[in-house]
Amino acid sequence: MTLIDQTGANVVAFAYGSLDAAVAADLKKKAERIRKRTSRITQAIIETGQDLIAAKERLDHGQFTAWTEAELGIPARTAQQYMAAANRFAGKGATVAGLAPTTIYKLARKSTPPEIAAEVVQRIEAGDPLTPAQIEARLDAAELAADRQRHERARIEKAQRRSRIANHKKDKAQREAAAAKAAERERERIQRENREQQERADRMKALTAEATDLLRHGLRDGMTAESVARLVDIMDDDASPYLSDLLRVIREPAR
Repeated sequence: MTLIDQTGANVVAFAYGSLDAAVAADLKKKAERIRKRTSRITQAIIETGQDLIAAKERLDHGQFTAWTEAELGIPARTAQQYMAAANRFAGKGATVAGLAPTTIYKLARKSTPPEIAAEVVQRIEAGDPLTPAQIEARLDAAELAADRQRHERARIEKAQRRSRIANHKKDKAQREAAAAKAAERERERIQRENREQQERADRMKALTAEATDLLRHGLRDGMTAESVARLVDIMDDDASPYLSDLLRVIREPAR
């Protein structure tokens, strides 16, 4: 059973009937005083947050934390909580005064969806406030949803990283395969050119040798019409690079 309802709604009542009447009356007075003090604390938190926000705007970067610690004796995290509460419940300090400070801090967190705090305020203003348990349930549900979203984002990012790695490996393999094919084609081209050059050289060598023999025989025995025709064919058969060789052979004495 709950002794204090921080929203001011008597949703869950304490069983005073089992107590002595004087004890029950004393406890009820204490509960009322505690609720009033809690209300003042919550309002003080929001008002303090407003002052801190205004002070921060007057200070240069890096000075605010030093100021709060030196002048107020509060750590930076506490100051941030006060300012977050003031921002989240701007102009609604009196409305949420009945909420416990811990609840205010939770509702003011960046991770808490703003619509939850808006619903809390709306329900209080409508005279149908949420109980602390209902607020906690909404906060827990939001945190669970946020955790699921984080896990899902992490799963997606992990899958995307794996996909990028796989694509990188695939692209690398494709580039290496393309480079290997290009290198193979280049080797084949060089081999083909070398082979063609060798075949040309062999052919020219054979033609030159044949022309040399024809000329030598012609110089010795006289050129026949057939020999002359063959020499013309050799010269027409792209043997002109070897004309100088043929002329040199002609000048050599017959052996």
